[in-house]
Amino acid sequence: MTSLLMLFSLLLQAPAPRQRPPVPPPAPPQTAAISGVVLQSGSAAPMANVTVTLARLDAELGGFAEMVAGDRPPMEVTLSASMLSIMTQAMAQEAQADDLPPEEAAQMKAMMSLPIDDIDTITVSPNGNIAVISKSHPPALTDEQGRFAFTGLAPGRYRVTFTANGFARQDFGQRGSGGSSTPIVLAAGQAKSDIVMRMTAVAAISGRLNDRAGRPIAGVPVDVTRFVWDENGQRKTERVASAQSDDRGQYRIFYLTPGRYYLGAGNPPGGGASTGALPPELAILTNVAQPTANRVPQNYSVSYYPGVPDINSAVILDVAPAAELRNMDLTLELQQPYRVRGQVLDPGGGQTPQNATITFQPRDADPLQAIQSEILLSRNLRDSRPTYNPADGSFEAKVAPGAYIATANVSRPGAGTVSGSAIVEVSNSDVEGVLLVVAPPAPVSGTVQFEPGAEAPDGNFGPLRIQFRQLDRPT
Repeated sequence: MTSLLMLFSLLLQAPAPRQRPPVPPPAPPQTAAISGVVLQSGSAAPMANVTVTLARLDAELGGFAEMVAGDRPPMEVTLSASMLSIMTQAMAQEAQADDLPPEEAAQMKAMMSLPIDDIDTITVSPNGNIAVISKSHPPALTDEQGRFAFTGLAPGRYRVTFTANGFARQDFGQRGSGGSSTPIVLAAGQAKSDIVMRMTAVAAISGRLNDRAGRPIAGVPVDVTRFVWDENGQRKTERVASAQSDDRGQYRIFYLTPGRYYLGAGNPPGGGASTGALPPELAILTNVAQPTANRVPQNYSVSYYPGVPDINSAVILDVAPAAELRNMDLTLELQQPYRVRGQVLDPGGGQTPQNATITFQPRDADPLQAIQSEILLSRNLRDSRPTYNPADGSFEAKVAPGAYIATANVSRPGAGTVSGSAIVEVSNSDVEGVLLVVAPPAPVSGTVQFEPGAEAPDGNFGPLRIQFRQLDRPT
């Protein structure tokens, strides 16, 4: 008994066991923010109701980004969330097939891996840059003081774009018309609040198109273009804006971003003469109303202001903010078609091809013009189809002056389609003796290596698209 009493006494005197301090909950991740003000250029007055769009430039997109890097679009392409969802569902159904080529299978896998839950829009630029607008950070409108703000942003690289009716669309840090923007790099917890955007009013160009007799010319495209340099350092023309002349020969190009441009009018080579009613796809692309049956289909040679056939001899126009350049008139000549004759040779087939499809594609067409030409050819509009004689393999086509890629596609029984192409220059006379030698595609293999000192990506860096470009060769 004494021992038990002593034991209880010691237990009562013993200090209470120390309790461990509670573990604090993990700190929430630090988010970033972007804010600023929008002013009108010149007056510095605050602008309300300007749409400010925030796009992420380094979003995790899986194999989709790798696919785009290897297959860049010819023009900026915007894909909405609904469109991405439809494309993904369609590819999921096609992916069940067992006979898909490896390239198509890789593209489908890249599309299906795209995390579209929080994606509102994806914009893909010709240089391969991808901008993602998320549903959690939709576009905002400036208030009466021109202020805007985005909060709760993850660290990363962002692009901020400003749009308003009557003003040029501008990106933060953009220099000049068509210049590239400056990305905003945000660290964790950073708040960038010093953005000041000055919006520039748009301009307009108007005038009249006449023929040599002074009569108005209707339904002829008028383009505002400029010179740009592609990723290979080659200079090329880029169409900035376009319109069509009305029944009085008058045109007006509005909502034009201030800058330095060339003005030209006429039907580009390769499209063939208009037949009155255009295919629905082409009408949508060109935003042209359907003409009546009373319109006479005629094409006119391209002329640049103040009336020269070559853009290198044209006068450059300095278009200032809010400017209205009137009386920019041009006199056009009817487009004179010339014959191109040649022959299709199929050495591997052993005989003259019994069927051959001949197409002429403008060599230097801008992306939209190339799409239009493909639609015209696919619809087999009159004056766009070269004739082919299977007896001797000869062909004949009528085309306007210009540079073309002539292509022959021949179907070999049991061997698929073989093709051959040649560059054809048409100036002011018929062209004879064009040879289109068809051959099956030849396999080309090789190895991609990194230059000494270059940092190679870790692990598998995904599919790469290798492109071959045909060098110009005279015919």
